[in-house]
Amino acid sequence: MNGSTMSAAHKTARAAPFLRGFTNSPWTGESGYVQLNWNDRSQEQSYRIVDLAELLINLQHVVGFDDCIKRMELGDIEATYAELDLGRMLYQSDIDFRFVTTTGTKGDDYDIEIVLKDGTVVCADAKCKIEATQLSERTVVNSLHQARTQFPSDKPSVIFVKMPPRWADERPTLKADLAKVAHDFCAALAA
Repeated sequence: MNGSTMSAAHKTARAAPFLRGFTNSPWTGESGYVQLNWNDRSQEQSYRIVDLAELLINLQHVVGFDDCIKRMELGDIEATYAELDLGRMLYQSDIDFRFVTTTGTKGDDYDIEIVLKDGTVVCADAKCKIEATQLSERTVVNSLHQARTQFPSDKPSVIFVKMPPRWADERPTLKADLAKVAHDFCAALAA
């Protein structure tokens, strides 16, 4: 049975023991994308379990990964998952990066350092809007402003914002609306 023909239940049965053995925490919660209910065999829940297992397998070799796991074990699940998602995109694009250990120091508390081919280091921060967050441009703008304060002023930086998939269903113009938010944010920084 290959990956494309394997049932969701079978994939979950293979991924769940890996996740349970990877950490001391069950990573369950009241709400959110990463709420893992081991007894729920729905296709959506199976996807979440397999997706998280894939993230952990593929990124476990990246510098700073252990700090991500510790934060998830301490309950910082959604934000850390967004950071791992950003790591996945970089990993799949064969871009050199490392996870940065949280310092709590303003101006030096971002999530990831990306190393470009010319050696330039770009600071990156991942923000997420949890499933319960109501859709509004203001919540995205607030995340952008908050992330901006976490970067050193002398290095290039990038902000990744992960949003609940339902937002796209709720507003057909979401892509254009968020492009305008990003444009206005960058224009204000340049002024």
